[in-house]
Amino acid sequence: MKKLLLLLAAIAMALPTFAQDDSDGGTDTTEISVGKRTIIIVSNDDDEDKDVIVMDEEGETIESITVTDEDKKDKKNVKVDFVNLDLGMNYLIDGNSFGVSQENSMLENKPLNSTHFAIHLVKTRVNLIRHKVNLVTAITLDNNRFAFRDPIIVVPDQNSLTLIEDSVSYRKSKLISWHAQIPLLLNFQTSPNNEKRNFHISAGGYAGLMFHAKTKRKGDSIGKVKQQDDFNLNPVRYGVTGRIGYRGLELYCNYNLTSMFAEGEGPEIMPINFGISLTGMM
Repeated sequence: MKKLLLLLAAIAMALPTFAQDDSDGGTDTTEISVGKRTIIIVSNDDDEDKDVIVMDEEGETIESITVTDEDKKDKKNVKVDFVNLDLGMNYLIDGNSFGVSQENSMLENKPLNSTHFAIHLVKTRVNLIRHKVNLVTAITLDNNRFAFRDPIIVVPDQNSLTLIEDSVSYRKSKLISWHAQIPLLLNFQTSPNNEKRNFHISAGGYAGLMFHAKTKRKGDSIGKVKQQDDFNLNPVRYGVTGRIGYRGLELYCNYNLTSMFAEGEGPEIMPINFGISLTGMM
């Protein structure tokens, strides 16, 4: 009987209703006659669950069940998305305040021009509790661009960070790095089966290695100048990350717990970036 109810409920959800009563305001009732029995399907506009009631010819209830989204959808315990994208901006934290101190003023950046871009490959979501609590990981290629306010040169191949303020003006002066890293997040969703009502939040950490760095300067008198080096950047980094969203919108924030520059080779400055996920939930 239960399989029959589920089948009829599924058919009723897929087809236009032909006998409805919404006098309760927001509640739809669909009746299906099968021989001497009547099957009534009750749904609420604010709820994806359906109540299925079987009644005999005298109006007595024979059986009643509730069909939930979990009954209708066969969700996988391990879900893999091949590409997710993040886009945001970078900022620097020197000590306990946003921005850099007077001592490190040459590193002051332009946040709107200091972009962060991340490509999450083979993003894997593992169901822990009813698809509402999940473990999420991926292989991430993380790109950070720091656009400096002053026309400075970051000198390559030095034992410690060396900055020179140039006498000419630049249209662009950037320090760019790429990291390969692994995030690990605990994810919570309120309505995993209904994207229109789904509030989601994730928190966790990440760790990675730098595999490429360069500087880029552009000006009328110098044209384009690019240099590759490690520029005394920290080759290893780890940090904490958080994400929060509703429906298909998700915001993220990453905060490095390691200094931007290698220990003993530059000031202790922590990068932070935040932005929006371009492909919805991570």
